[in-house]
Amino acid sequence: MRLLKVLTLAAALSVLAVAANQKSGGVRGGTVEIQIGEEKKIGGLLIAFEGVAEDSRCPEGVVCVWAGNARAHFSATDRSGARVEFDLNTGLQPRAHRFGGYTIKLEKLAPYPHVDRETKVDEYVATVFVSPAQK
Repeated sequence: MRLLKVLTLAAALSVLAVAANQKSGGVRGGTVEIQIGEEKKIGGLLIAFEGVAEDSRCPEGVVCVWAGNARAHFSATDRSGARVEFDLNTGLQPRAHRFGGYTIKLEKLAPYPHVDRETKVDEYVATVFVSPAQK
């Protein structure tokens, strides 16, 4: 019975802490999928997927000497209105960018190239992970 009271109290305190963090505009993040030309708000940032500057990834169905790289171009705006543009890569560095108290990381760029099909610009979707920057 005593253990149940302690667990109930701990759960209630956790809920209150999360609510206080959200109400105060605490730093939060997560994962989001963005198409070219789209903007998505995550944490305290508005992130836009501006385009794909390069996609030299080895196509499916082909044997390559190296895996290749895709370089995606993004912009981000923080709560103060400060804006930055940056590129993130799938195979080379940088794969992440720090801005406005957050780390923005390119997790995936789809679709993956295929030997028999050219990827159209409007098909690209970037999966981006945003987290509070480590101090």
